[in-house]
Amino acid sequence: MSEKPRAVSSHDITLDKEYVQWIHDIKQRFRNAQIKAAVKVNSEQLLFNWQLGRDLVVRKAEE
Repeated sequence: MSEKPRAVSSHDITLDKEYVQWIHDIKQRFRNAQIKAAVKVNSEQLLFNWQLGRDLVVRKAEE
């Protein structure tokens, strides 16, 4: 016997403190991952720019 799906409204759901904390932790881990990714990208960009500048100086010195 199959039941028809029913819509669940937000007042039908109770959020206990443990669940709310779990969601908060997930959000925090996601933010931390975003920050780590941004730092890594910025580090790689700085390294690239430094190497490009060095290459330009070497190339100019060879002319």
